[in-house]
Amino acid sequence: MTRKAVVKIYTAQIVPGSSSLDGEVMLIKEGFNWAGFLFGPFWALWHGMWKTMTIIFLVLIAIPVICNTLYLTNYLVIILQFQVFIFMGMWANDLRRTALLQRGYVEHAVIVGKNKNEAEHRYLLNVVLVEP
Repeated sequence: MTRKAVVKIYTAQIVPGSSSLDGEVMLIKEGFNWAGFLFGPFWALWHGMWKTMTIIFLVLIAIPVICNTLYLTNYLVIILQFQVFIFMGMWANDLRRTALLQRGYVEHAVIVGKNKNEAEHRYLLNVVLVEP
């Protein structure tokens, strides 16, 4: 019985005008981001996404304030804050991609690989070395 390989999809973001060989390539995975889910605003801070971090902190602070004002149960606070972290895990890579676009990066290619190393290898072989 053969086992099919699971592949992941990455987008390659580069700075315009770079040769793509000088380390200016960022590979960002499509899909759920466990670090974004577990660490939320701290993950955003690690990637220099100050606006995202501030918004997440404000939402996490606003949830208990609003629930207490409306005399809602503390269980609802926990559920809503947990939902914020779930959304952060679902959207973390998209938020990072958007932040890179705002910094001047452009989407250069879509790469498929079993892991990030294989995707980077395929990127260097198929995209960088083929271009003049």
